[in-house]
Formats: sequence, C-alpha cells, structure tokens
Amino acid sequence: MNTLYEACQLSCERWINDVEQSNTKKHIFSKRHQKAMHNICNKISGPYSRRTFIAIAVAIIILLLTTSVFALSKYKEYIIEKFSEYSAYSVSSAYNSIKFEQLTIEYLPSGFYKSDESITSISHQVRYLNQDLYIQIQKCKIGLT
Repeated sequence: MNTLYEACQLSCERWINDVEQSNTKKHIFSKRHQKAMHNICNKISGPYSRRTFIAIAVAIIILLLTTSVFALSKYKEYIIEKFSEYSAYSVSSAYNSIKFEQLTIEYLPSGFYKSDESITSISHQVRYLNQDLYIQIQKCKIGLT
C-alpha cells in the first residue's frame, strides 16, 4: 500500500478516538451561565403561571360548549331521504310552531315551467316540468295545534 494512504488511515483512527473520548466527558456550565439561562426562560414564560393557562383554557371550553348548545336546534329533526333519482329534505318539529308564509322560488333552472300549483291554509306546493324531468317544491305549516 501507499504510505500516504496508511498515514491517512492512522490520522483518521486517531481523530475518531479523540472524538469518542471528548463525547464521554460531560460539559459543566458555570453558575453565571446557568443563572442567565434561567432568567431568559422565565422571561419567555411570562408572568402567568400554568394554573392561569389551565383556567383560561377551561373557561374557553365551557364558553364554546354553552354557545354551541344554544346554537343547536334540539327541538327540530332534520331528515334527508335519498332515493335512486332524487332526495327529499324535511324538517319535523313539535315545539314552537312558526308562522306560515307563502313559498317563494329564488332560482329555477332554464327549461322548467310551472305545471301545477296548490295553495291551502297549511301548505303551498308548486311543480315545474322540463320534458321528462320535474321539480316539486312544497312548504307546509308546522305544529297545527
């Protein structure tokens, strides 16, 4: 072998041994350094304690739960029935009946025309046709008591 190659191998082995020995020694920081690091950590955490953060988190969770309970409509049941060609959406409620207002259609796809309309004191039903397709919209009064 080449003497330069052998010299490089010996140097590499010495370097690896030195690194292994230096890793086994634990570095000890000075008291001044430890105090400075402690002060920096205290400044980062701020004046609030862990209990304060926990109390704030619990208050936020309670507030979110109470507002979501009021937002939920617990007296109404939303029903979506899926059939092969269409879906039916209905809302059933037995509490706090609402005032019945006439049905207004905001949008109707092009090509559909009104074929049938039925208005009673408790419902309003409209049917639109377009060749073989149809749209039927019905609005009913809730709570007939």
